[in-house]
Amino acid sequence: MRIILTGPEEGELTGAAYPAFIVAGVEVAAVATAPETLAELAGALPDAVAVVQAEVYPTPEAAVEGLGALPCRVAVVLPTWWEGERDRFASLPNLVAGFTAPVSWAQVAAEVKTRAQRGRGTGKRGSGEARKSGHTKVEKPRLRANTPAPGGAQGLRANTQPAGGRVVALWSGPAGGVGKTTLALLLVGYAAERRVRADGCPLLLLALAEPSVSARLALPRVPNVTAFFETEDLARAVQTVGWEAGPTLPVVLGPARPREGAVERERVAALVEAAASAYPVVVADLPALPPGGNVWSLEPLLHARAVVLVAAPSAAGVAAVVESLATLRDIGASAGVHLVINRRVASGLPLREFVEGVRSLWGECPPVAAEVPYSPELAALDRGEWPEGVGSNGRSTLREAVEALTRAVLWPWSIVEAQEVASRPRRRLGRLISVEVVD
Repeated sequence: MRIILTGPEEGELTGAAYPAFIVAGVEVAAVATAPETLAELAGALPDAVAVVQAEVYPTPEAAVEGLGALPCRVAVVLPTWWEGERDRFASLPNLVAGFTAPVSWAQVAAEVKTRAQRGRGTGKRGSGEARKSGHTKVEKPRLRANTPAPGGAQGLRANTQPAGGRVVALWSGPAGGVGKTTLALLLVGYAAERRVRADGCPLLLLALAEPSVSARLALPRVPNVTAFFETEDLARAVQTVGWEAGPTLPVVLGPARPREGAVERERVAALVEAAASAYPVVVADLPALPPGGNVWSLEPLLHARAVVLVAAPSAAGVAAVVESLATLRDIGASAGVHLVINRRVASGLPLREFVEGVRSLWGECPPVAAEVPYSPELAALDRGEWPEGVGSNGRSTLREAVEALTRAVLWPWSIVEAQEVASRPRRRLGRLISVEVVD
């Protein structure tokens, strides 16, 4: 399937819409910013679907006339000020799907792909199907849904947070390679170094985005969650990571290939509930969400009390955050949402522009818990060391970002033993030692 992306702003099309269609497995054949260019491309690509922001035309009348004359099928995104013209656009004989801004481009990509493959919107003028379902208005989102949607979505249950410990999920939605696992390790590493505990117990790292964590921490691949599924005993799945003469961190590894691992959602739910019952605080590193969903991501999100969205400071990062927020809304998750901007390279959007980009597409933006600066310090984690990186003022910008994230998502445990920690001289964590559980 091929599409022609058309709209008045090329930057939005290439920065937000284009990545969403690529992730959905749709080929973007061309990008147009004028009606004349669209007409020429449609003539050359009659088998494509033109995905058009209608305001590329000067008036609704011109848009209906121009789109109806195209030899290809069309999907239309109406601006909010043309919302009253929906019935007119619904009568287009070549309409595949219609939307009213603001939209999630990932949702648009998924629906256009589904409808185009089913051959919808290609009937005669005034098709009843096009009138009935051609336009879908995106409801105003809620970042904190106190009343979850009944039954959730995609066969998932409505949100059921564990009665025991606090589950903090680090997630990046459909995006990969944004440094989410690195931040999860920095978060729990900082907590372990500062001996952050709740009710006398350490935090648990639930590493479901495997094999990233086991590779970073030099852990054997077994035991992992399979041991819990076979015995219903969480202790059999736990491995322990320790630092020389220092604290320890319990870790439960997920499947080696979470994108491919087929498992019933009830079993993943039981895993999260068992972890939350045994540990006061569970930090879950979740895999990215591919098209079609992933129970290893979606089920833990239903149990989380806090979700940390990790994003790259780019237009594609903005699109990933919007898609993540749409997913959280659709499944009925009630977690508090925090945003972390991770600068893995020196360039990227300024924080203010990133936040404004999310607001322009979604209507609001989650609070920014931390902005992780670009720093060579992160390479130290790959060597099994806590990055020291102390500047002339005795502080590290990376450490300050991790501290800010800790305060945002691990409160009040982030201040436990604060006086004892303050009186103890700082030290660098040494070589990591992995300890395998032996029955």
